[in-house]
Amino acid sequence: MGSKSAQLYPRNFRGRPPKFEDPSELQALIWEYFNGGCQTKTVISGGAEFQVPVPTISGLAIFCGFSDRHSFYEYEKKPDFTHTVKLARAMIETHYEQLIQGANPAGAIFALKNFGWSDKTEVEQTMRVTVMPTVRLANGDPLMLDVGDPVPDKASTTTLYCDEMDDALPPEPPQP
Repeated sequence: MGSKSAQLYPRNFRGRPPKFEDPSELQALIWEYFNGGCQTKTVISGGAEFQVPVPTISGLAIFCGFSDRHSFYEYEKKPDFTHTVKLARAMIETHYEQLIQGANPAGAIFALKNFGWSDKTEVEQTMRVTVMPTVRLANGDPLMLDVGDPVPDKASTTTLYCDEMDDALPPEPPQP
């Protein structure tokens, strides 16, 4: 005899049953939304009034029967529905892209940022820095060579010292 909850909810029960079994069902509702199901706003241009569609992710989700846009996004994780949901999102994203070209694009820019867009440029640089100890001649002068300079003839017979390794070097020879 199992627990009361196990009797009420069998093992294969995992939350609410899916709203759509077939992607074509969802796709049909999406097309219906874009072909007159979404809300419109009145725009006056040249003295004439026009009804302009205003598609939104939340509006599409509610039109399709979801309680919120997050539930709609969950369908994108289902392999059979991935293309359908991505296409619907791209269609709304296209609408916002078109609004950027209008007189007041601030709202469209904000919406596109929620789609992952960015209005900043990020530059990644990789630098390699090699820190070399100071090498000194026996007389205490630093050895300075520019890249491509020939090594002075005298350098081959000159004792070189490294400031960071003074303890490891033999004592300086006596000065003549």
